[in-house]
Order: sequence, then structure tokens, then C-alpha cells
Amino acid sequence: SQDPTFLADLAAWDARTGPKVHIVNMCAIFGLELVKGVEDRFPGCYRAAKQFAYAVAYGAGAQTVYEQVRAEMPEMQWAQFLECYERYKKFRKVLFAFQAQVVLLGTQNQYLDSPILKRRGWFWERGFGEDSPESSRMQNFPLQSCGADVVSLANRRVVEQLLIPWQKKLRKGEVLLQLGQLHAELLFEVPERLAEAFK
Repeated sequence: SQDPTFLADLAAWDARTGPKVHIVNMCAIFGLELVKGVEDRFPGCYRAAKQFAYAVAYGAGAQTVYEQVRAEMPEMQWAQFLECYERYKKFRKVLFAFQAQVVLLGTQNQYLDSPILKRRGWFWERGFGEDSPESSRMQNFPLQSCGADVVSLANRRVVEQLLIPWQKKLRKGEVLLQLGQLHAELLFEVPERLAEAFK
């Protein structure tokens, strides 16, 4: 989404000059002062904020986010939640605008392209409202497909820089194959004599 607040928070964490993004989100969502150790004083809020922010990032609407938060904070009422939700929408307004634009494009074009490799995902139904399944799928697509693109490119490098060069080490009758990939895990069939060195 290129949300400048997110980028600044991540840069500060990477530079060790700022807190974890989950702590920043917690304070923004629940209206807490961003001070050292705040997450220890409000552990339920910290866990709920993680659920909250992940649900929003992956395209969940307000009702679904509320259900996620209630798993950590069962006492939270809908009216209280809506205050938190509106506070977060103002805090990460570029993220929410980006998500609305994604749904608009996905609805108009009936497809979205992955950010890196431009692989097309098709959406045959309109996204009606933020809690509709199709809207959530559209908002989720850029994140999931970007992750898939990164893993695909990394896997290609593994094949080119590891698998193909190691083919030269095989003896007659031996095989070295990639059997599968699931997210960031790769499964290979390797001759037993080479297994440790291959790992």
C-alpha cells in the first residue's frame, strides 16, 4: 500500500530506533500512549492488536475483525470496537484507501495482477461492501500473490544455483529432484551420501 506511516514504523524498527509495529498498532488502535513497556502493561491489547492488524491487512471487514479481537478481549462491545476501528482507519488511512482501490479495480476489471510477476487472479463477482467474501479475497490478493511471487523467484534461484550444479555430483542411477514446495519449505530427494552436504 506504500502507507507512509507503516513504512516509517518499519524503518524505525529496522534501525532500532522505534518499537515493533505491533506495539505502534496497539497504541493507535486502543488510544494508548506509545511509551516503553506499554505492551507489558496491556498484554491483552497487544495480542488483540496483532489479530486486528493482520485481519485488516488480509482484507477482513469490521465484523470479522471484531470477531478476531473478541477472541483476545471477550469483554469488548461493538460500540467500543467501532471506535478502535475508526481510530485505526485514520491512522493507516493510506492502507485503507489502497484496499478500497484494489476492490474497485478487481470489480471493474474482474482480475488483479500480482505485484512482482504480474500473475493474474480472476474475480468474477463484484466486491460489495468491506465484509463481502469477494472484497476480502481482492484485498488479500496483493499480499498473498506478492509472497508467492517472492517464493517463486527464490525457488528459481535455488534450482539454478543449487540443484542444477549439484547434478554434476551424481553417480550413475542417482537422482536429485525437487519434489515439492509449500510456502517457504522445499522438499528434495537427494542421494543419502550427499544429504548432509546438500542440506
